[in-house]
Amino acid sequence: MIKGLRLSTVSFETKAITLLIFFAQFTNTVLLLTLKNFNTSDIFGHDSKLSAIFDGKDSDFGTHWYKTVGVAMTTTMMIQAFTPLIQFATDYSILNSLRFADRKFSFDRRVTR
Repeated sequence: MIKGLRLSTVSFETKAITLLIFFAQFTNTVLLLTLKNFNTSDIFGHDSKLSAIFDGKDSDFGTHWYKTVGVAMTTTMMIQAFTPLIQFATDYSILNSLRFADRKFSFDRRVTR
């Protein structure tokens, strides 16, 4: 999707990708998860259309909310915090493996194809 914009530099492209990922994760994690588990019948009444959409069990941030929604959000944030490190380690390992294969599996760094 971002590649189709044909941005002028790789930096602009990287920035656009980063912003798009941020907004997608923010929407999925914060907005949808919080709003879906929110009970609006206390505010808008039981006959409201919003009460049919937002039919969660919690109308406030109580202990039940933290046990269900809070744990899911915290787990997602912890995974997202370590994902860049795992991606960097994976990319670095693949790069070094390809270099090692290019040297015909020799440890001499001056040998190359």
